[in-house]
Amino acid sequence: MNTEQKLLTELLGNKFENEIESLVNNENIDWQLFLRTAADHRVIPLVFQNLRPFFTELPPEVFYNLQSRAQNCAARNLKFNAWLIKLAELFKANDIEFISYKGPTLARLAYGDVGLRQFGDLDFLIHKKDFPKVKNVILENGGKPAWHLSEKQEKAVLRHYYEFPFMFGANPVLVEVHWAFMESYFGFDYETEEVFLRVQNISVQGKEIPTLSNEDLLIVLCVHGSKHFWKRLSWICDVGKLLEQQHIEWNRVIKLAENFGCRRMLALGLLLAKDVLKVALPEEVWQFVKSDRKTESLAEELKRQIFDDRSSAEAIRPNIHLRMRERRRDKFTYSCRLFTTKLIDSLFMPMGRPR
Repeated sequence: MNTEQKLLTELLGNKFENEIESLVNNENIDWQLFLRTAADHRVIPLVFQNLRPFFTELPPEVFYNLQSRAQNCAARNLKFNAWLIKLAELFKANDIEFISYKGPTLARLAYGDVGLRQFGDLDFLIHKKDFPKVKNVILENGGKPAWHLSEKQEKAVLRHYYEFPFMFGANPVLVEVHWAFMESYFGFDYETEEVFLRVQNISVQGKEIPTLSNEDLLIVLCVHGSKHFWKRLSWICDVGKLLEQQHIEWNRVIKLAENFGCRRMLALGLLLAKDVLKVALPEEVWQFVKSDRKTESLAEELKRQIFDDRSSAEAIRPNIHLRMRERRRDKFTYSCRLFTTKLIDSLFMPMGRPR
């Protein structure tokens, strides 16, 4: 880990001010590389907030660059807030049950401030049967599909995929409508219908918005980060901040993770939050993390690859995904579905996948 990467991780975690001050005053630090790395990992607002106490020791252009980017992010996030509230009102008026997750609701739950988390879209979970109604509501209120599909392709998306993107609002924002949390090939067959029974409400600009329970959210964040090999520090920050800000029913989390075969991915997210950000874990949670001997070695490998783009190579991905699964049947499901997914894509989804 170079000096710029070390400073970045120190700023994002439960920091030691002496260590940060030493790194800030390192005359060899490449500030342009530092800024690029912070932007790549989508942590500009947090970095700016935590560098402010060292204002007098920073090059002025670095401080004002970060300040400008953080202010732009806050303004952009407020726009997302407005469109979240608008869509929530439209869905409620049309008797559409929905859950808003990630985006502004995660910013509120985990960071306590919508301006401190970088995000680029609004995510809604719906019942799959309601998709035609959701589509009509969005289109009738000025939105449009982000994909230009034939009728055959749209049917394939609904049958084989897990989301459909729209552009919505003046100066349009991306809205991703989900009926599952991720592609079927990943084998994360979470019971989304049960998720709707555990929702909590959170206030966004005075409006009550339904979002995931803390326990469901933690699992979804850990599985999402694992799917993408924890290649962004922001994903680790999401987990760490949620643990610090919200009460977690650990027995429920662990039981859900065991039921749906994501125990190791949950442990990975928790261990990375502890190791990278110095987040304290309750003793019983730490014992849970340590109970799987393969978690620690996999976490060490992933930490080494956070700043290494070679770990994104197509040939490496399936191997790492398989090692993240603790049950043989999930490994088998992943392997079979991955082949099927590639075949379906080639036949029905020539527009490609968003990720």
